[in-house]
Amino acid sequence: ALLFSGAAALLLSFGPRLILGTWQPYEILRRHLPGFENLRSPFRFSLWVQVALVLLAALALDALWRRRRTLGLAAGLLLLLELFPRPATLASIPPPYPANALSGVTVFLPYPSRSAAAAYEPAVEAMWRSLPAGIRLVNGYSGYFPVLNSQLKTLLAAFPDQASLRALAALGVQTLCWPPAWPDEARQARVDALLAAGRLQPAARLEDAVCYRLPGSRLHPAGEYRGAWAVKAERAAPGVRLRAYAAIPDEAVYAAFPAALTWRARWLSQDGGVLGEREFSPLGAALLYRGSNRWLRSPWFRPPEGAATVQLWAGDALLGQAPLP
Repeated sequence: ALLFSGAAALLLSFGPRLILGTWQPYEILRRHLPGFENLRSPFRFSLWVQVALVLLAALALDALWRRRRTLGLAAGLLLLLELFPRPATLASIPPPYPANALSGVTVFLPYPSRSAAAAYEPAVEAMWRSLPAGIRLVNGYSGYFPVLNSQLKTLLAAFPDQASLRALAALGVQTLCWPPAWPDEARQARVDALLAAGRLQPAARLEDAVCYRLPGSRLHPAGEYRGAWAVKAERAAPGVRLRAYAAIPDEAVYAAFPAALTWRARWLSQDGGVLGEREFSPLGAALLYRGSNRWLRSPWFRPPEGAATVQLWAGDALLGQAPLP
């Protein structure tokens, strides 16, 4: 039982990263078991792997003690020696930010550019220090990284350029902060040019960061997009999933998140008759902009019997339609 459950937990801990050829075993759980579609951190299955190993080790030590006590005693002493606590330097906990130091949605730069845990240490500190004051951060995570996070890694890498400023404005970011020593000479020159043009404005200074205001910033929800959409229907167990792509022709940026969009799937028969409708919100959070390859996904649907086409509606506007494969 321990070997089987430990091995199963080990495979589950890889989540969608486990790929055998073109097959992703984790997708079976997503399709057939409720909740796995939105599971944030499948890697935490590795906790049970460790528990199983500890219990297996206990069985092994018990067998050694009954058969070869000297060997069992030596193994136990080695375990105690390995686990003997070594002195460690603890990080100091910084004080929280003052309640009125920052206003509006805030981002702390530089934004993490790598996936290593060390790259997120400044974000963890900013999250901790912002909690008591109720500051809303663009930074942060909770074990699950939405597509928006990887998009911001790319869009904010060259801050302050046009792409990064448009993305922050579309998210409604009003305050930007970074350590005084972070900007190099070229980056600081771009910041000074934005200050001279009024596109950035000085804001409150923290003990370890300089802050600026981003005037004219306003959340641009994807519901404001009035352009064309491309729609695809994908059939797989347990049903059909829709994908919608915003073909944005200009430099506008929109923020898509479940509360921002309410769509309706309408199922049609071969002769065009309406077989049924279902209202839903697309999954996940993402930025929509020209050059992005992001498709918004629907939940899984079970279309009515005889459905040949699905239409995607937003209110009274037909966004697009696709044949059922």
